[in-house]
Amino acid sequence: MRQKADVIVHKDRAPLVGESDTDLVVYVDPAGPGFAAGLQPGDVIQTIDGKPLTVNGMSNFANLTPDSTSTFEIIRKKKRLEIEVKVREEKQD
Repeated sequence: MRQKADVIVHKDRAPLVGESDTDLVVYVDPAGPGFAAGLQPGDVIQTIDGKPLTVNGMSNFANLTPDSTSTFEIIRKKKRLEIEVKVREEKQD
């Protein structure tokens, strides 16, 4: 599992919902920007800013920059949606 922008995704579970090279959202922190943007557990993230989630083995999540807005293309209940997510800097514990 990977965590970014207070959203936990699981790459291995996405094929279970019929999507490949995608990430299945399994948790969204209610205090995070993903929740504020409308991401929900069960959403399948297809692209970020029009780019595949993985390019040459590197996650596109790594390209998110704090204080920017990224467009997540998702599938929710067989409908394709675009959600704007305001990216914030990760808190250091």
